[in-house]
Amino acid sequence: MNLPVGLVALALGWPLLAESRNPGVQKIDLPGQALVFTGLICLITALIEGSSQGWTSPLILSLFIGSALLLAAFLLVEARVREPLLPLRLFGNRVFSVANVAGLIVGFALLGTVFFMTQYFQAVQGYTALESGLRTLPTTMGIFLVAPFAGLLAARLGPRLPIVLGALLAGSALFLLARLEPTSSYATLWWNLGMLGIGFGFMLSPLTAAVLSATPPTRAGLGSSMINTSRQVGSTLGVAVLGAFVLQQFTGNIASQLTQRGVPRSIGATIANKLAGAGAQASQVHLSGRLPLPHAALQQAFVDALHGSFLISGTALFAAALLVAFLLQQKQRSTSTSGEPADSHVTTVASAAQHIAAAVGAEER
Repeated sequence: MNLPVGLVALALGWPLLAESRNPGVQKIDLPGQALVFTGLICLITALIEGSSQGWTSPLILSLFIGSALLLAAFLLVEARVREPLLPLRLFGNRVFSVANVAGLIVGFALLGTVFFMTQYFQAVQGYTALESGLRTLPTTMGIFLVAPFAGLLAARLGPRLPIVLGALLAGSALFLLARLEPTSSYATLWWNLGMLGIGFGFMLSPLTAAVLSATPPTRAGLGSSMINTSRQVGSTLGVAVLGAFVLQQFTGNIASQLTQRGVPRSIGATIANKLAGAGAQASQVHLSGRLPLPHAALQQAFVDALHGSFLISGTALFAAALLVAFLLQQKQRSTSTSGEPADSHVTTVASAAQHIAAAVGAEER
């Protein structure tokens, strides 16, 4: 489904988008690329496989240690290489750093939530993949419709207000989703999902614009790729970290229910691990020809595990709101990290937001 969208973007972008180049770059930072790629692969793999392999298993510990060493080596290389993949001096700019941290939190909360809501609609409420996708449409449409408006708002007022407003809206929506039950009607959920999308829509354009305003014009491609990378890494961490959390909570919930039904603790733990490994499909797993817990009990155990993930994501967004409210500047008045006057390329964050708002809205759709 993404292929025709990509082809249209290519056809429109090729003749219309102005290229940005860094005339000083003469070679590619291959060591930096290799180190950050392998370091992130080790980290994400460890987070995803930790629950099934055991957090203290030799494999998982090796992956965590390898990730730490590789990413530390990446920072060391970037600090010393003449033409780094990621100039670390950019993080000396408060706008650049704060916006990227907030972007990571957005990715963490957004994809983690959509991932679990899709499982909820399919495995708990029994909808098809298409029906489940349609039920998450309010989140997608909220982002798509609000992102351009958020860019225009940032053009007038600066990025701080829309980002803070969006984080508070999205965080509040996630706290409301923590009341989710297996039998919740869609009438009680759709507006929460829409509120979530509106909140994220308010954040995306201004965050991208903030990063671009803090990046020299010759590094516009770097600034754009950096905020996208922050969101993508956050998305991957959202699925991995929240997935590990939900699996752990789900296992504990099942074990607790088995204990209440008189199953010995050690046996209950074994059964719980077996069932939880199937995730939201646990109610389809039969041991010794029968289901060890009622279907409704397994569904409730899974939904209860989701509550904690929503609370974690909501708290992270509230933290992002505080971070942006106190640390994100409204305007670049000082010189940029490259030594160029910031006003020479982007006078304000708002001017960047005005140009990219529609594009970000289309990207998130």
